Amino acid sequence: MKIAYLGPEFSFSHDLLRSVFAGEEYCPKAMLHDVVESVAKGDTEYGVIPFYNTTKKSIEESQIELVKQHGKVCICDVLPFNVRHYLCGYGNVSDVRELHTKSVVFHQASDWIHRNLPTAKQVDCPSTSLAVKATGEKKDPAIAAIGTKSACKNYGVPVIKGDIQNKPNITLFFLIHNGDLQPDNVDHVLMCLPNATDKDKDAIADVVAENDCSISSNWNVRLDTGSFAYFFEINGRYSTLDLHSTVTIVGRSFKRKHVFICGGYKEKCITSLIWGIANSKARKS
Repeated sequence: MKIAYLGPEFSFSHDLLRSVFAGEEYCPKAMLHDVVESVAKGDTEYGVIPFYNTTKKSIEESQIELVKQHGKVCICDVLPFNVRHYLCGYGNVSDVRELHTKSVVFHQASDWIHRNLPTAKQVDCPSTSLAVKATGEKKDPAIAAIGTKSACKNYGVPVIKGDIQNKPNITLFFLIHNGDLQPDNVDHVLMCLPNATDKDKDAIADVVAENDCSISSNWNVRLDTGSFAYFFEINGRYSTLDLHSTVTIVGRSFKRKHVFICGGYKEKCITSLIWGIANSKARKS
């Protein structure tokens, strides 16, 4: 089975695949667009794309790609992944003058960096994996990188300090495939209405409530055109039959406005996953 992911090797997406889909064929892609397009064209059977992070919140690029490729890809699962950052290099923390990693990681590890390396020059790299690889080639004690533990191990760069991420740092990924929704295996369906108005959102909520279901998660994503796409997750609280009939009615009611099904999954609710992360943080603080 071929699975596309945002590469290169030893990135966080790669670590996720190795932990969940061990032994499959992993196909690294340069951009999130390339991951979704690979699945849409059938070059790979599956793909993983991040859509939410506890520090960055909504990752809109992934969701915009789902809108662009609707009808060609389908979400079939939601996968949470605990992101752990490792500082690596050839000196001690006190030796570091330059810190290399992907730009978003500076934010995800900002607390530790502020306390321990407040004056280090921050150098943006295309990926955490490439930052670790370059650090291993230079072997300069003044240069350190932040990346995955697997990248440190693969490129032979010593770990200076582990688990330096702000906590919690959890990313939610969509697992997508090139196929249709399999209704017998889901109890939550994610739908999207591009160019949605507040009136549209109210009307959708009314239709869902009238059919004994509820909207368990909903959010807006700004599209390239400047308008908003409305994502909403329908929870079939009573039976799968209720859920499927509700999805059908919503689709029929808003057909002219081009509502579409993004996909579905079983025994998972996006809001519950996010609340679970937040509650875990509250318990630890």
